[in-house]
Amino acid sequence: MTAAGYAAHRSSFAPDDWWRMEAAAFRGDDAVRDALALTAPRHLALTLRGERSGASALQRALAVPLLLWSLGALTLTVVWGLPVLAWSIAFRDDGLAAGSFGLIALVSALCGLALLVQELRRPALDRGLVPVAMIRLVPAALGVLGALVWLGAGAPVDDSLERVVPVTAAWVVPMVADLVISAVLLVLALRGPRVPGGARQARNDERLAAAVAALPAERREAIARDLGAAIDTLLRAGAIEPAVAERARAAQLGGLARSMSPAL
Repeated sequence: MTAAGYAAHRSSFAPDDWWRMEAAAFRGDDAVRDALALTAPRHLALTLRGERSGASALQRALAVPLLLWSLGALTLTVVWGLPVLAWSIAFRDDGLAAGSFGLIALVSALCGLALLVQELRRPALDRGLVPVAMIRLVPAALGVLGALVWLGAGAPVDDSLERVVPVTAAWVVPMVADLVISAVLLVLALRGPRVPGGARQARNDERLAAAVAALPAERREAIARDLGAAIDTLLRAGAIEPAVAERARAAQLGGLARSMSPAL
């Protein structure tokens, strides 16, 4: 749906409609839509992202693997870390399935390494939040602590993967590696600058302006015509006043909703 098409179905116009109409004008321009969602009110951000034109066939094919990777990167430390700690405390007379926990920790470390590489490639302002890093670090630290206590106490070990990992203590290595990766992720999050709300909004505005400027001139002209037609449609329908229409026409491309909604 174009902006003009959206306006044609409106007999009244609320502040949120400016965001939806402007997003409709940029249908298919996903970089602009994503940047627009960052500047929109929170209750509209997910809606604007969800109304994108859709991903490519490759992106759709990779959606499930990427989802599994992201979930694994954040949760696998819990899968091995907390059970190892609990086992070392509650079942000291039973053999710990060392190989199984070590294998899970290895997968977790590989997922965490990929997450670390991704974070290092991001601009500092876009680095992950501290709570997200803590989700990995805390269970990893507890798991390594439990594993060291277990081995140090000389408790029995049931190495279910002995043929693959013949050395009993070798299963602790991926656990330690996962802990180190989690600690580095936390350091990156802590070193990221604390951005005040106003500065964050200014950064998002700059990102939106850059995304609009990156569009071909012909595309920007077509979007401007579409928005102009939408404003004319709203004016003829009596959904907006002439003064509001004039103010809307004066807004910069990409800044229509931001400049109009607070005034309504």
